[in-house]
Amino acid sequence: MYINPDNMSPDKPYSSMFPNEKYFSDPVLLAKVPKIFLILGCTYFCLQMLGISLLSEKNDDLAVSINGEEKEEETELIRSEKINSLGVKYEDSSQGLSLNEACRCAAFWMLFVKIFSQLVPTGFVITYYKTFGQTFINDDQFLSQVGSIAAFFNAFGTFFWGFVIDRSVYKISFISLSTTLISLTSTLYLVQYLNFRIAYAICVGLISLCQSGVYVIMPTVIVKTFGGKNFQAVYGALFLSPLLSSVMVGIIGSNSDKIGWFWLFTICALVAMIGWTLGFLFNVKKSDGEEI
Repeated sequence: MYINPDNMSPDKPYSSMFPNEKYFSDPVLLAKVPKIFLILGCTYFCLQMLGISLLSEKNDDLAVSINGEEKEEETELIRSEKINSLGVKYEDSSQGLSLNEACRCAAFWMLFVKIFSQLVPTGFVITYYKTFGQTFINDDQFLSQVGSIAAFFNAFGTFFWGFVIDRSVYKISFISLSTTLISLTSTLYLVQYLNFRIAYAICVGLISLCQSGVYVIMPTVIVKTFGGKNFQAVYGALFLSPLLSSVMVGIIGSNSDKIGWFWLFTICALVAMIGWTLGFLFNVKKSDGEEI
């Protein structure tokens, strides 16, 4: 609203070779762009300071109490008995595989590819939703609101997927997320023929919801697979995959005029299907054979 209060549409073609790729040329509008970075920077700084002020040290003196009776030793005993098929006592924070040991497991690379495969379509849609939307929606303010709706879905997704993973096993949670993502990405191109632009906003929002699910579900399965002792190292290594997914999103997006939007969304859906397939093949289980 601040940058484009008059709801102007892009009017300047990128070049004669790409006449459909347009940018804004209004000098008043363009002059507001640098200022918005200063506004955002101040906003983020205030939020960071607020977050830092709310940090506190963990109180190690608190004992686990159930029905008013301390059962810390009993709880630790129960936790130590929960072992997965890799031999990891995943509920004992002092137990777990090292990063080197984790990298030698097939499960590590399966998770790496699964994270990559889900972040390619989500990253592509969240990055290019406005560019694609401009091909059939001549309303810049509405397209900006689509981004706000996507942000709301992303925030809500952290609660939603946390609820799902707490009440089901990892395999069901991940396959549900991946199936939803594949369905939305593969059909997003067709939304333009509905003549109902709210449907486009909802689809982009749901894809953003799936994106947040990756970051919610994965920490749980990482701990249950490799243990909590070296969680930070293993988690950090696995989440190098977004670097590769970002590169692929850039490569795919830069060829939108050559390939066409239909095939771009199809490619993204096919990449997501790689992770969907690995979701069925992931076989780390509890010692009793149940899913983690």
